[in-house]
Amino acid sequence: DETAQSAHVGITVESGPIFQLTRFSIRPQVPNTAQPVLDMPLDLLGLALGQPARARDLLAAQDKLITTLAHRAYPLARIVDDAVTVDHATGGMVVELVVVTGPKASFGPVTVKGLTSVAEGFVRNRLPWVEGEPFDLARLEQARERLLKANLFSSIRLTPGDKLDPRGELPIAVDLREREHRTLGGALSWSTDAGAGAEAYWEHRNLFSGGEKLRTRGYYNGLGYGLETSFRSPDLFGVDWDLISSATVTQKTTAAYDSSSALASIGADMQLTRHWKLTSSLALEYLREDANSSIQHYTLASLPNKLTYDSRDDRLDPATGSLFSVRFEPNYDITGDAGPFLRFQVSDRVYYQVSQAPRIVLAGWADLGAIAGRDVLDLPAEKRLYAGGGGSVRGFGYQMAGPVDARYNPIGGRSLVAFGGEARIKITDTIGIAPFIEAGTVFSSM
Repeated sequence: DETAQSAHVGITVESGPIFQLTRFSIRPQVPNTAQPVLDMPLDLLGLALGQPARARDLLAAQDKLITTLAHRAYPLARIVDDAVTVDHATGGMVVELVVVTGPKASFGPVTVKGLTSVAEGFVRNRLPWVEGEPFDLARLEQARERLLKANLFSSIRLTPGDKLDPRGELPIAVDLREREHRTLGGALSWSTDAGAGAEAYWEHRNLFSGGEKLRTRGYYNGLGYGLETSFRSPDLFGVDWDLISSATVTQKTTAAYDSSSALASIGADMQLTRHWKLTSSLALEYLREDANSSIQHYTLASLPNKLTYDSRDDRLDPATGSLFSVRFEPNYDITGDAGPFLRFQVSDRVYYQVSQAPRIVLAGWADLGAIAGRDVLDLPAEKRLYAGGGGSVRGFGYQMAGPVDARYNPIGGRSLVAFGGEARIKITDTIGIAPFIEAGTVFSSM
């Protein structure tokens, strides 16, 4: 409209019919070569015959093809031609890709750059391949995850070479940038369970240049105070099989008991698979306890074992996945009369995202526990099972979801059942609400 003050432009689009993918073929540039490599099902590329022939799906399939070939030891593969034919009469599309796979490759020599204080042997020990093995792109991502897990680097880049060496091996360059290895921190808090609290901690994540982690933490709140020190030596028994040790001194004041304790432990933390982990330790604990106007002393030897399955997408703010654990802990009172007893607990946390905008995540949890070997009143009060308060049934006070004595003090029990669910609703980037419902109790017998 040339007479208008502001020009008005109108665009009319006739989309026409949707074309469907009728054939998708892959052939080598040189006939009769690499046929077994290029023979792969369409679903592996995210395609299916008869689906709408969308450009984004076809381009994504080409990327998946090159990635799949890199997983199959052909890291230098490339697409040299793509022919697309559209039949307007039938509404079909035929796609033919011409591929040069390049030579089959093996992992070659590794160069490591960018280290300042971390030992190169630590990095090489975390690479999940041996020189001369068939190349697999997935191993590079696995190596990146292992190095990232060490919490020692701010930048990790693994780059394959662009050509093979005379032995048919592909060199790998590992470029790293170290982050600060020491952290000093603190926090102030307040809760209806523990009142006002404060804590401070210091951490060194590369004590002897091999990723050794030393952490010391002190805290104080309305339920007590304590000092904790832990040490982890990574990969001592193999990759992701770490030596762990700790020492803890605590004082607790609760409605159920007052206690002072000192505990030392040593054990191993073993990452069995990507999701499964086993932690097994030997612990020795001295416990002085005032419960029901009676002071008792215990020296407990225990073998804490914990098997964990973790498939959460994010440990701090999960939207999908689950965290399942089984804890099995035999205890024996060396000097007192508590005798042997066995603590067994099963816990599960599940997460499911139902909406992206607004972000809504449904979270559910359940805890089951049992203690065998002794009656409830013969057990140290601190080792009994309790429910109620933060991290448990939040509608009740700390340790109050269960049997109580005549003075309304919690007794604890030998078995535990607790469960709940909540909806985590994100209102803004910094504000959210979480309506929840929970239930649970403990029982004096199993």
